Amino acid sequence: MRKWISLLLATILTAAVAVACASTGDSTAQGGDNNANSTLNTVTSRGSLICGVNGQLPGFSFVDNTGEYSGMDVDFCRAIAAALFDDPTKVEFRNLSAQERFTALAAGEIDVLVRNTTWTINRDTALGLEFAPTTFFDGQGMMVTTASGIQDVKGLSGKSICVQSGTTTEQNLTDKSMALQAASSCVRSILCMT
Repeated sequence: MRKWISLLLATILTAAVAVACASTGDSTAQGGDNNANSTLNTVTSRGSLICGVNGQLPGFSFVDNTGEYSGMDVDFCRAIAAALFDDPTKVEFRNLSAQERFTALAAGEIDVLVRNTTWTINRDTALGLEFAPTTFFDGQGMMVTTASGIQDVKGLSGKSICVQSGTTTEQNLTDKSMALQAASSCVRSILCMT
């Protein structure tokens, strides 16, 4: 049973490499080459995978002081390398910030991006990215102390709310603040850049 699960995972991850790359060209019905196939050909010719990760997010991708990577995203990168080369060590990790990740992918500096990235319609269409299956679902929420007496987001009026710039979280906070302001509930948000 374990062998079949490993084979299925290897097949899915090989397919994920083909679709998790920037794509701007059309493939033809006669087997024409597109960017995904070109990326796959480049990876197999090189003999290793270059995987873009966060590198600073424990549990997902984190590099310790000895240079060793760990986390779920790192494991996905190693699984793709194992599927392609039968060797999970044939992967090079590149730490990328939220601002760098799409540029690095579009420029071909990395073969696949496996890091915290929200799948949005704009990224799917305007950036020309091909998203592989979602590996983690999350959301945003606000946490305050009981002693603050804050019961809802309106109670955060005049408070600082820190988020990482250039992220979907920042856009969600901006959208929520604007909606509250439109409803005559003025919420001032200070976006602390991290």
